[in-house]
Amino acid sequence: MSTFAAKLVHKWCDGNRPSTADPNDYSSFDDVLIIQNFQFFFFIALRESRGTTDVMHMIKEQLIDTLFSEEKRDAMYKIVLQIIGTELCLVVRDGLDEWVAPGGSNLVETSMAGFPNDKCTVLTTSRP
Repeated sequence: MSTFAAKLVHKWCDGNRPSTADPNDYSSFDDVLIIQNFQFFFFIALRESRGTTDVMHMIKEQLIDTLFSEEKRDAMYKIVLQIIGTELCLVVRDGLDEWVAPGGSNLVETSMAGFPNDKCTVLTTSRP
């Protein structure tokens, strides 16, 4: 995980947990109030999904399959699909430079099929 992506995850979590802290006290990261607008944050490590182009498949493999028991995965997948279609979401795809598309090329863009443009914001990080 890149330092920038780690900071985004940390600041989003900080800003979305119940707290008595002043939400305006984020002098080290000016955009925290913007990322707090997102109800859901999906982090994808692209290096963990080499050869996969479908972002929903990446979310299923990296988040749902990791966090939930086999019995609950199908139900959680349906919930995530509903969330993506109805809630403001931030999808961070970290490490485009480490991702390889099927066939060994890294020139193919990952598929965002099923992600409504008005609900999901996608941020992709890459090293030069």
